[in-house]
Amino acid sequence: MKEENLLISKVAQGDKNALNEIYTLHSRKVYNMILNRFNDKSLADDIAQEVFITVYEKSINFRGDSQVSTWIFRIAINKCLDELKRKKKINDHILKESFQTIEYEDDSKSSVNLTTILKAIDELKQNQKEAFTLVYLDKIPQQEASEILNMNIKAFESLLYRARLSLQRTLSKTKDF
Repeated sequence: MKEENLLISKVAQGDKNALNEIYTLHSRKVYNMILNRFNDKSLADDIAQEVFITVYEKSINFRGDSQVSTWIFRIAINKCLDELKRKKKINDHILKESFQTIEYEDDSKSSVNLTTILKAIDELKQNQKEAFTLVYLDKIPQQEASEILNMNIKAFESLLYRARLSLQRTLSKTKDF
């Protein structure tokens, strides 16, 4: 953590090698986070590039109040929200025709339609969708996800609980469940 803070300080001084190290450490997770929201590789590439340009430009403003990764993910979330506003679309960014059916095993063979699940996630309220996506798709720990969304952990846990309930209600109405 202190090493990353030192890297950000070097980035703020214009050190491109430090920026490259920050990029190497975080680019894959940032890209996947963006891809989880839009399911468009080209768009994810563009937004990820914008994120690291912003990291470079705003590195001087990093105060060290949070982890560097949290700060970078917050920038990524803001870039995603900007893109949603720019396109004035909220729905159908996660879904793509290539998602078919995922199978899982229990006592009997069953299949769950992934498209149905992703559509249900997409129908969540925006703040619930962000919380759910950060934790379950991006695999970010709840504490860090709460910081990314500028929420205290209790409020975040409550939001995540409501997201799971909404998702459960929506999915229980479908024939696949």
